[in-house]
This record gives sequence, C-alpha cells and structure tokens, in this order.
Amino acid sequence: APGDALTIEEAVIIQFGNNVDFNIHGEILANGTTERPIVFRSSNPIPASGDWGGIWFDQNNANTSVLNHCRILHGGSTAFGVNPFPIYLDLRANPTISNTSIDSSRINAIGLVAGGYNTSVTLQNHGLPIWVNSDITMAAGAVMQIDPGVLLKMARDSDFFINGGLVVDGS
Repeated sequence: APGDALTIEEAVIIQFGNNVDFNIHGEILANGTTERPIVFRSSNPIPASGDWGGIWFDQNNANTSVLNHCRILHGGSTAFGVNPFPIYLDLRANPTISNTSIDSSRINAIGLVAGGYNTSVTLQNHGLPIWVNSDITMAAGAVMQIDPGVLLKMARDSDFFINGGLVVDGS
C-alpha cells in the first residue's frame, strides 16, 4: 500500500505462479550484488516466457523504489488483465533500476503504461529497452524528458502525442 516498504535481501529468489503480477504501490528496495543478485522468476518446474506477469510500478509507487542487481525471468504474460511486460512502469513512479537484466521473457524490455500524463515525466536510461505498446499523451503544460542513451521500441500504431513539451538530449 502507499507508504509501505518492502526490503528484499541479496540472493533471494522470488517465484511467481501463472499469470501473477507483483504490484508495487508503496516502496520496494531490492538491492542484490553482482555475485548475489535478486531473482524474480516463474515457479513452474519447466519455466517459459510469459509464465507470470511482471513487476508493476504504478503511479502510487514511492519514487525511492530500487531494483539493483536483479534478474527478471519468464515474465510478460499474455493472459487478459495480467501485466504483459516483465517490468511495467507508470512514468510518474520513477524508480531507480540499475544493473538489472530481463531474460527469457515474452518481451525483454520495460513496458510503459499507456494513456495520458498531466504532469512532467522523465524517461530514464535504466540500461534496458523501453517498449511503448500503445499511445502516450502529454497534456498541455506537461513535459516529457528523454535521457541520453534511452532505447525506445514502439509497437505498431503506437504514438506519442505531445501537447506540452518534449526534451530529448541525445548522446
């Protein structure tokens, strides 16, 4: 819930059943290490891509959430109502994601929550591709900033509609 925090210690393996999402409404502090990463994966004995949904940072997420030295495997469910990405990010959440990998998932990328944004947001370079699955609209007065090094992948027929501002600093 908003205001709550969950700390996950290094080397912890968290397994998810079929079509389960891990919704972050408060704060998550998942700090693994290079030698002892935190792993989020399928609980199936023979795992496959899309077994479970993913980690969803919604707009109520604390901006202090961290995924550092984590491995995310087998995410991105195709079931209706379940997260289609191993990490699903509302741009208002703004967690710190570093030294984290996504593998063996349906789409090995961070997915952006589509829809309208009436506050300014930043697309940070997390070292992972960012997938835009549907239209994103920036309202008048709201600015979208895209940091250097961000790799955007756009699904067919998905667009950015900028009614406010757009700042793109390439590298």
